[in-house]
This record gives sequence, structure tokens and C-alpha cells, in this order.
Amino acid sequence: IISVFVTSFSTLVKTSQPMVTITKPDGTLETLTTIGNSFVIYETSNPQAGEWRACVSSGTIEQSVSLTVELDFSVEYVKEDVMGQLLPSTELPFACDRSRFTASTSKLSQISLNDTLYLDFVDNDRNILQYTEITECEGILSGSVILPSTPLQYQLRGYDIEGNPFSHLVSDFLITFEYPDFQISLIGSPMVVVNPGKQSLVRMFIQNTKEGPKNLVVSATVTTTVGIDVEFVDNVVSLIPQTEVELSFYLIANNSVIEGQMFNLSFVVTDECTNVSTYMSFQAIVKTPIEFNVADKTSNSLLFEWIPPNIPGNITSYTLSLDFVNGTITTIVFDESTISHLLEGLVPYQLVYVGITAQTDYNETAINAPIPIRTEESEPGQVSSLYVFVPSADSSIITWSEPEKPNGIIQYYEIMVRGKDYSELIILNTSTLSHTFTGLEDFVRYEAIVRAATSVGEGEINSIIFYTLEGAPVSPPQDVEYIIWSSTSIFITWSHPPLESRRGFISAYTLNVNDRIQEKIYEFSGITTQTNVTGLTEYSRVNVTISAHTSGGVGPNVTIEIVIVTGVPSAPRELAGEISNDTSVYLSWNFPEEPNGVLSSFHLFYGKTESTTTEMDVIVPVTGNSYQKFAVHDLESEEEYYFKVAASNYAGMGENSTELVIVIPADTSEINPLLIVLPTTLGILFIVIIVFAILLVIWFRRRKDTTVSTKTKRSSNVQIIWS
Repeated sequence: IISVFVTSFSTLVKTSQPMVTITKPDGTLETLTTIGNSFVIYETSNPQAGEWRACVSSGTIEQSVSLTVELDFSVEYVKEDVMGQLLPSTELPFACDRSRFTASTSKLSQISLNDTLYLDFVDNDRNILQYTEITECEGILSGSVILPSTPLQYQLRGYDIEGNPFSHLVSDFLITFEYPDFQISLIGSPMVVVNPGKQSLVRMFIQNTKEGPKNLVVSATVTTTVGIDVEFVDNVVSLIPQTEVELSFYLIANNSVIEGQMFNLSFVVTDECTNVSTYMSFQAIVKTPIEFNVADKTSNSLLFEWIPPNIPGNITSYTLSLDFVNGTITTIVFDESTISHLLEGLVPYQLVYVGITAQTDYNETAINAPIPIRTEESEPGQVSSLYVFVPSADSSIITWSEPEKPNGIIQYYEIMVRGKDYSELIILNTSTLSHTFTGLEDFVRYEAIVRAATSVGEGEINSIIFYTLEGAPVSPPQDVEYIIWSSTSIFITWSHPPLESRRGFISAYTLNVNDRIQEKIYEFSGITTQTNVTGLTEYSRVNVTISAHTSGGVGPNVTIEIVIVTGVPSAPRELAGEISNDTSVYLSWNFPEEPNGVLSSFHLFYGKTESTTTEMDVIVPVTGNSYQKFAVHDLESEEEYYFKVAASNYAGMGENSTELVIVIPADTSEINPLLIVLPTTLGILFIVIIVFAILLVIWFRRRKDTTVSTKTKRSSNVQIIWS
């Protein structure tokens, strides 16, 4: 199978047949003639991606393929800095470390990311030593792997965009990662003492001298002579970089060994990463032991007693050797009469390796191999490195380290968090050095208390004060008030949310102003509680929304509506009417002289009596800027109607206009259009009577009556005349 990354390939086909048929991925065939019925070589450039086949009519066939691949692929290892950030490393990581890497290739668009992509670590024979899955995020490839300890090359394995599997080498040179290194040394005297019938302790230091791997695992073995057995406390240890650990074992001699016998021991430490061993040889000598015991001990003292050994000569002195583990080694010499010693000034649970030597006047010695002795336990000191991490507004993670003065074996830890309406105590075993507390309140002061305990009791507490993270306020800003400065500006004031509901420090306010024509959003600091808003649409209805912010989020908002008007409109002016026919009139009027805001509509009242407001009420939409027309239909002929109109704005309906009286004629064919404007005062009533008399004369002549009156009636057929 040929992938899209193959630029050319050649294949050697071995067969005893004279002809070989090559089948290409698109199904086309190509027939080749073998050389001497033995083999044929097929070569091609820019081959089709997909499955290629070589076939013969009978017999057997063998083939080997050589590919030329264009697939650039670079690997860059990263490591954590002191802040925990991953940064590119200029040096290769250590073998046996788990290392993270990023990778890149110009051929990423030709790789199927819907299928699993692997980075293989292969040797010269393309045997896979280790592999890892590669993940992709925003064009960046990454992964992590425990690096092999042998030289290797990189191989990319996956599927191309046409679904063809591939596994191509992406480096033509061997990469070697640095090996770990360690040193071993004997602690104490270069001559190891072995006491027959007793366990004789041998202590070794193993040091990881390099920065890697992260955990160097070594195992130890000891080769001894006949009659000496070996018992390890633990023969496998793990070392972090540039540290040393102590590895101990006991030599147990049986009765076949004799006083003064010397023999060689071989100590072997093997690195489990590279399987490389380091050897160290040292001598041991068999010596008669001294009966030695600890008669009494407290948390700060040890009382030693011993019995003179049975060796040739007279005891002339005793030498007590004390190894305090911290690098201090002390020897104390006593005369022959001293058979006890009180060692004071120690600390609780302090470890001391104690050895004793007796010297005779015959130059004979009895020597005890060092034995470990500890003082009694006591209450522990404070835990160290107490720290609180607050990941959310309602939780906290408490971490700590073991006490610098454990004063014994730590049995458990007590951890408490207490604060407002909250107190929780947790007891944890020594394998856990952190705990997460939940159910806390946002932005509340808490105290974390931790103490350790030994078998003697609880130790000194260590505490730390912390606050949970801020939360979003739970109440909106308070006491919102406003002053209307003008038809286009307002002054707004507000107060902070109540203290107990802020859940943090108010860092900002958001003011949203919407006058239905435009929307404005203002951001203010957390100390601002007032502002001027200008540039509003004149005489508008304004919605103002205010919300408070903390670092924890945005709280609920408060919304008020402000209507920018100074009052209801004055009366519309110059109401007039024009008779259209015996059932319709056209009305017109001018806008109020004082609209006091944006007019929303007009109310037209009409009827056959002067009390027009109790009859027909038609809402007329505003269609002009200063002049309005309106048609009223379905009126009754030969009737008198009364008309008046009022304007409305956001404050409500204003004053009525002067009343208009119109008489609807029975026949309008011989009457010119008449526009009548009559005030409804007592003085004008006289004029109406005169007009009525004139019309009565006309009636006698035409035997028809024409009447103009003012009345309110809701028309069932209303037509708007647009200005």
C-alpha cells in the first residue's frame, strides 16, 4: 500500500514465470517481462496512492519494495519551569524519563486526524522500542512517552487523507538520550565488622549524580563467602535527581567463621533503566562481640550499659562510636572501669548508630558492629509548607508537608476549616498531604488548621487565614434615582449592593441606556455611583439598566423606566372640516403648540350632541410632523355632528381642541365645499341661529335641509388621509 507521501518506489519481483502483471490502485494493468524467467524490477515516480499488486499466472512470487518518502517531521521536547509552564528544552531529556514533546510537519493537511496517529521509537532494524499516541490541537501535535535507553529513530504511523495506512521513518540518524549515572560509597569504617551469631549492619550511600531521570531505580546484590548470609532491608531504591539515599543490609555469620577471619564482599548496584551494573568491593572481619544494651531511654536521652568481653588480656579502654546520621560522628573513650554511659541532649525519635570497641593490654579487641537506636517519640512539631489553594468560590484545597520535627512516626493528621457558619474537621492517614473542602461561601474569611500526631499525641497546630474567591453579587445596585435635565439628558444616581450580598469587591458597574431609538452602554469603576447621560432622543421613554461586577462575575441588574416629558400636550389647533359627500367629511388640524414630548396618537371624539366624549372615540395614528388629516365615513345625512380632537404623549392625553360643528347635507351636488370653524360659546350660538334661519330659506327653495353639527361617533369605516 502506497501512501500520499511516497514520491517514488521500486519493487524487485522474483518469479519463475515469464510475465508479471502489475495492478495499479485505479485498476489499470501493466504487464512486465521477467529477465531470464527469474526477476523483474518495476520503478515509478509520483505513484498513485493506494494498493498495488504484482501477480503471476502460477507458481510463487517474492517482492521487496524500496520507497522514497517526503514527510518532514520535527520533534521538540519540553520541560516544566519553576512556575509549572512547559517550555522548549534545548537539551535532550534523559533515557527512562517520561518526557513531553511537541511536533510539527508541513504535511499535516495530508494526514488523517480522524484516525489514531502514533510516533514510534525504532532501532536500526525498525523494531519498535516504544511508541506513543499523538494528539492534535489547533494544528499543534503533542504527546508524552517514557524514552528508551538505546539509540533510536523516529517513525510516524497512521493513515493519510485517502485512508491509506502508512509507517514512514522521519529521521535518518540515530538519536541517543543521556543515560543516568550514580555513585556508591560505604558509610562508616572502611572495614566491615561481622559478629558471629548476630546481625551486622552495613550501610551504603547511593547517589544520583545527574539531573535525570526523574526516578532512577537501582537494585543491589552482595556476593559473600561461605558462612556469611545477606539480608537486605530493601534492595531496590528509587532516587530523584541529584540526591542520595541510604541502602542497608545485614551480614549474618554462622558458627563456622572464626575470630579474626577476613573476607571480601562484592556489592553490585544495577540501574534498571540501562541495565548497567556498578561494582564495589570491600573487606569484612569477624570479631568477638561485646554484650551491649540500652538500659533506659527517653525522648532526649539514651542510657547504654555493657559487659566486659572475654578476650585475652586485661581491658584497658572502651571506645564508643556514635553516628548521628546528620553527618556528625563522635567517639568517646572510657577507662576499663566504665561500663555505662548516659547520652543526653538528643531530640525525640533521634536515630543514632552506636558501636563499641574494647581494647586489651595484649592489643586484642572486641568490636560490635554499629546498631541503630532511637530515642522515644514525642508530640510532633508544626506541619510545614501549609498552603491554601482556592480553585473556586465555594471550595479550597489545603496542602502541607510533614513536620520538620516529626519527633516520631506520624500516625495521622487533623485538618480543620472554620469560618462563617462553617466548621469541618477531617482526620487523614499519613499517605495524604492534602484535602479539598467544599460547601464554602463566596468571599468569606476562613481559617485552616492542621496538626500532626504521633503515638504520644497531637502536636503543635499550624494555621493560615484565607478567603474564598469572589462570587458574583446576589443583589443589584440600590436606590436608583434620576433627574431629567432636559429633553435629551438625564442624571442618574445609585448605591452599592448591600454589603452582605456583594460577595467580593465591586470592581465595575455597567449602565445600559435604551431610548428605543438608540442604545448606549457605559462602564464605570466600582467607586462610581452617579453619571450624566446625554444625547438621548428628544422626549423619549428611556430604559436604564444597572448591574454590579466583581471578579467573580456580574450580578443581577435593576431596571427603571424614565419618561422624558414635561407634561401632557396642549390642545391641537385649527380643527377644520370639509364635507366630502352626504356621509363623509375630511378633518384636519395642526399639532399642539406645546407637545411636551413625542406625540404618540390623537383621540378624535364626535357625535350628534355636544357631549361628544361619551359617544365615538377614534384613535388616530400620528402621520405628519405638524399637520394631520383624517376622514370620517358612514355619517348620517341631514344630521348635525360635533367634532373635537386631543393629542397624547408618554405623559397621557392632553386638552381637547375647540369644538367643530358640521351639518351633513342630504345632497352635495350643488353645494361648494364648506369649511366651518365654530367655537362653542354662548356668543357664537347667536351666529348659529342666524345661519340656521338662512338655511331655512334655502330649504323652502330646495325643499331640502342641510345641517352642520358636532357629535362624536365611532366610524365603522375610517380612512386615514396622509399629509
